[in-house]
Amino acid sequence: MPFALQLFVDPVSDTAVRSLWEELASKGLSSLRDSGNRPHFSLALSIASLGIFPGEQAVVFLAPIVIPDLLDLHREVHQLLQGAGAFPTPYYLPGHWTPHCALATQVPPHLVSHVVAIGLGMSFPSISASRRLG
Repeated sequence: MPFALQLFVDPVSDTAVRSLWEELASKGLSSLRDSGNRPHFSLALSIASLGIFPGEQAVVFLAPIVIPDLLDLHREVHQLLQGAGAFPTPYYLPGHWTPHCALATQVPPHLVSHVVAIGLGMSFPSISASRRLG
């Protein structure tokens, strides 16, 4: 059975990401607005950059500042999953995982620059990266 462990963003960031999802959807650039998902990836990190997972259908995402606490939490979760007999996709394994909050998925290459341009207009509150995650 597939499953996901999601770490939700704070309410201010949630509102900001949903606003961006709305803007992207209104321009036909993303369907995340109607996906039923909540913006997610980490609880107490500053958002540092926009990123792109390339391919025929790209993913444009927000990337957090990766601090040791996040990597420790990630490693601990995988130790627990392994003990429960779960085998996650290799992209999510420690050492291969890119923390991200998807802004748009299945973006054709010729539209990636449009999604990035909209994402560049986002602003988020500064959150101390020294806060503990768990």
